[in-house]
Amino acid sequence: MSRKRGKTLCSSDVFSHPGKPLHIHLKNVADRCVNRFREDRTALDVYFSSDHWENILWITGFIHDFGKATSYFQEYLNESDEQRKKTLKGSTLTSHSLFSAVAAHVLVSRYVANHPVENEFWAIMPLFAFLIVKKHHGNLLNAARLPGKNEGVVELDTGEYGSLDEQFKGCYPLEIERILEMIHKRTGLNVSTSELPGSFTDYATKNIRPERRRLDKLHKQTEYYFIFHYLYSLLLHSDKEDAIFSGADLPERKKIPADTVKRFIETRYGSPKSPMDKIRTGIFSDADQTVSTVDLRKHRIFSLNVPTGTGKTLTALSVALKLRERLEEKNISPRIVYALPFTSIIDQNHDVFREVLSDPGSDILLKHHHMADITYRFGQEEFETGEAKFLIESWESEIVVTTMFQVFHTLFSNRNKMIQKFSKFANAIVLFDEIQTLPFKYWRIAKTAMACMASIFNTHFILITATQPRIFDKDDIIELVPEKSAYFSSLDRVTLSFHDTPLTLAQFAELCRKEIESSNESFLFVMNTVNSALGLYQTLCGSRQDADYYFLSTNIIPRHRLQRIRDIKAGSRRKIIVSTQMIEAGVDIDIENVFRDFGPLESINQVCGRCNRNFRNGKKGRVRLFQVLDENNKNTPFERYIYGKNPLTMMETRAILSGGAEISECGFLDNMDRYYDRIANKSRLDESENLRLFMENLQFENIYQEFKLVDEEGYERKDVFIEWDEKAADAWQRYLEIRGIQDSIRRKEMFLGIKKEFHDYIISVPAKFVSEETYDNGFYVYINKDMLPTCYDGETGWIRTTGGTYSF
Repeated sequence: MSRKRGKTLCSSDVFSHPGKPLHIHLKNVADRCVNRFREDRTALDVYFSSDHWENILWITGFIHDFGKATSYFQEYLNESDEQRKKTLKGSTLTSHSLFSAVAAHVLVSRYVANHPVENEFWAIMPLFAFLIVKKHHGNLLNAARLPGKNEGVVELDTGEYGSLDEQFKGCYPLEIERILEMIHKRTGLNVSTSELPGSFTDYATKNIRPERRRLDKLHKQTEYYFIFHYLYSLLLHSDKEDAIFSGADLPERKKIPADTVKRFIETRYGSPKSPMDKIRTGIFSDADQTVSTVDLRKHRIFSLNVPTGTGKTLTALSVALKLRERLEEKNISPRIVYALPFTSIIDQNHDVFREVLSDPGSDILLKHHHMADITYRFGQEEFETGEAKFLIESWESEIVVTTMFQVFHTLFSNRNKMIQKFSKFANAIVLFDEIQTLPFKYWRIAKTAMACMASIFNTHFILITATQPRIFDKDDIIELVPEKSAYFSSLDRVTLSFHDTPLTLAQFAELCRKEIESSNESFLFVMNTVNSALGLYQTLCGSRQDADYYFLSTNIIPRHRLQRIRDIKAGSRRKIIVSTQMIEAGVDIDIENVFRDFGPLESINQVCGRCNRNFRNGKKGRVRLFQVLDENNKNTPFERYIYGKNPLTMMETRAILSGGAEISECGFLDNMDRYYDRIANKSRLDESENLRLFMENLQFENIYQEFKLVDEEGYERKDVFIEWDEKAADAWQRYLEIRGIQDSIRRKEMFLGIKKEFHDYIISVPAKFVSEETYDNGFYVYINKDMLPTCYDGETGWIRTTGGTYSF
């Protein structure tokens, strides 16, 4: 039924959320957008003045919920019957984003026309405003099609424009007048109700869909993509923040003394005693000297490329705090984002930082990954789950310890939830620990992204590794330890050798067993697949009674993995460890002998970092490489299941290591340089070029589909919940109770409260190893305590024979 526009309400009677007047919410969001823009002090004024940026941001933020000023939305908001409310929510007349987006295009177009600027970027501001508002509750599609191509759904072709005129008729006149008057007062844009389009449908058809031609003519720059993400994230964050906190301010920013790490080291360890202590102190001092004197106007990308076991984590944190102090002198308050490749080592680094910072609140130190606790502590206050979730996912902290996945999938994404925190990169200090884990196919686009972010948003990057990949040319990056080669050449803790005669898994297991029996030292065996690790462990386990045996892989639940790493570090007895590659990067253990199935050189060097790490007795450790074959599959090398048939990295590793000669640690740096040179000269970077093309054309959905930091495996997996103990049983029962809650918002909020503990008992298993007879509630396979004997082993995890209908 059509509603007449003659109905009048006072502005205070039109709401955005229950109990919140619409115009108050709009002003709060707009003000927050502009205030954050001012705080960020970006370099966007190279395009046009900061006043213009602020006015466009304010208009966009203020008009983002314009569509809620209709009688249709107000009826939905005030409806008490849940079924009726659900029906109203599905109506195009109730939906507010598209109507608001068209209004944003109208008003920003008028502002742009009233203030001519000689810059092609100025002309697409109305399109940016339209896209930002249209998708402030959803994920971005492609802005337009690639020139000459017709495939793909695009934002400019979607939207039920036929409902716009009916929605406009349903608007409350007094509320529209109030909104337009507030825009005029803040930005100077004077538009009366009579000057709005007579038909919003005709306006959208004639003015918005043709924007694709403007995009086609635009000089392509990846910078425009990142600027869009920044503006989009300002609105997303401001809108959600005001809705959740009702206009209240968040915790104020905090100072952290730049010498915090240095004082911690002096208190905890005293003056250097051993040769390794002196090397760590030297590296710490060199990095501190460099960051204290480097010209920050010219340099924003740094490298901490030093040997494993030389204190990179503490040195990197100290460098970040020193850099932060120098930027604070310029009235800039950088956040520190410390990114690691795996969740398994985030807890470890977070614990170190927490100790250094004397157990701070979440406003100072925050941990963020998909399995982390949803808790946010500030002073004596602990926020409710929904509030905590927002604060964590938007990185409201001085130091955030997170995953590379979170960082890169915020840069290269179309997902609303990820992009929400993009603005936190402005002026941030981003540290990539173990940067060598970034696939080389993304090197070029990573370089492009970091260079753009450094230039536009004053972001500083620190790449931390013992095996520096050739992402940047030497002239483009500052070495925090300029004489790093001296530290590499001074260390001789390990010898590396490659035994290039292939061995079946059975032959390799027998060789390993004999080595264990003939020695009193500890051993670490690193395999490429879970199944080969299982086979080796079952052969070796118990071969010596004077040793403790450990199995590590994703085949065991996270609670067991974390506890085993702690036991390995704390145990005093001889250790025999069988692991997959999860042990390689950042896990702080120290073993005399390491055997590894063949892999790329950067992975080999990382596993060398687990061998003789602290050089305690002056005796060199041994790392030995083998090519292990799967006798159950025509003697296929296990490496192919992980790295592919003939990947460039494996070919170049074999070329460098073949010949049988032992390589001492002092030669590792030269080897890595040669390896990366060969890869850089021969690699094809098609993925990076595709991403660049998508970014230049604002192909947001294509970017999301193309960029995969973790390659998806070519087989189906099942998430399995293991009822290992009483805590697990309790978590499962709470999960079932939560599943029964009808209110989806309440259900999600309740689950967040148990998410960390719940996921401690979940493993992801190839579907072929999961029997159809096991209980599956549509989300998780549930293994109760009675099923454990045939499905899950306390040492090795999921039983891949009796636990499933297929054997390997």
